[in-house]
Amino acid sequence: MTLPLSERWLYAKRARRRLASAVAAPYGAATALRRIGYARGWLTSQTAPVSVVSVGSPLIGGGGKTPAVLLCAQILGELGAPSVIVSRGYGRTQQAPVLLSVDDRATAWEAVGDEPAMLLEQLRRAGRHDVRLAIGADRHAALTQSLTRFPGTRLALLDDGLQHLALHRDLDLVLLSKDVEDCAPFPLGALREPLRRLPQGAIFWHHCGDGSAPSREVSGIPCEIGSHYEVGELRQVWPEARDPTVEALSDRTIARRPVVLASAVGRNQNVRILAERHGLEVVHHLALRDHAAFGDEALRALSASGLPLVTTEKDLPRLLPRLQATDYPSTVATLGVAMVLDWGADALRDALKGLI
Repeated sequence: MTLPLSERWLYAKRARRRLASAVAAPYGAATALRRIGYARGWLTSQTAPVSVVSVGSPLIGGGGKTPAVLLCAQILGELGAPSVIVSRGYGRTQQAPVLLSVDDRATAWEAVGDEPAMLLEQLRRAGRHDVRLAIGADRHAALTQSLTRFPGTRLALLDDGLQHLALHRDLDLVLLSKDVEDCAPFPLGALREPLRRLPQGAIFWHHCGDGSAPSREVSGIPCEIGSHYEVGELRQVWPEARDPTVEALSDRTIARRPVVLASAVGRNQNVRILAERHGLEVVHHLALRDHAAFGDEALRALSASGLPLVTTEKDLPRLLPRLQATDYPSTVATLGVAMVLDWGADALRDALKGLI
């Protein structure tokens, strides 16, 4: 007898949960033993010749880590301290470390990863010649090479570095969100490790990715910094706009018209919330897992809509070349967001200043 689809789905879900439960305990034990090993010196962290600040989160995917890194780099620039952002470069095809500055020629995202490609574009638009990028799985090697190419670097910012214990850090900035309160440990949920194992001496930072107001305590952890996203400019990228601002788009293509939304980030629901807060009428949202590829079928569905398409700056490097190759029939734009500090600006500035 063939079970109804709803029952087959339920049994499959239960089987997946039993498997995840069986994996959760050994995974948790392994992560705990690894952190203990570094704390007691059984495993050795490599030390860099400059101060290292790790920006990370106990959650898998999303959380505002990369925008927080960019904000720290901006503060360091205001303090007159050139910095380098060190990233693993998730999804890139090249194995050797890649070193970049805003003065370098455009680099394909496949060589660096989507987040470094996004960072480089944002740094170029801001004219930040004092911030460089070092991309590589061996972050110590990438950082060391960057210090040779970019002498005068005063501090390294380790993007998504909370669990990267192989590189010694002088400060941990740990981003928390309200999701951690109800999140189960991996693989039952998105929590990489229990909150009780977060490093002592870290500065905790509550960030609200949906634009709501942060609180000064998350799951019993006092937060010295609080921030939220504010919607930035709507930037037309296809066809290329002469004046890529919200005003330039308002009379032509997107504002006050239905749009389709495409995103493959850690918190897709927040992208939609922010898009609608901008005043966009989202008739369809193609939401994929973090860093996922946009397949042919999905692209055909987007093109068939004939509607303007809005995506994130992180997704743009992977999505735009494919849309251009298929001659997307309408306007493509990115919805920018800005990380705004609600409190803790002085604490963050003082912490960074003390390390340069």
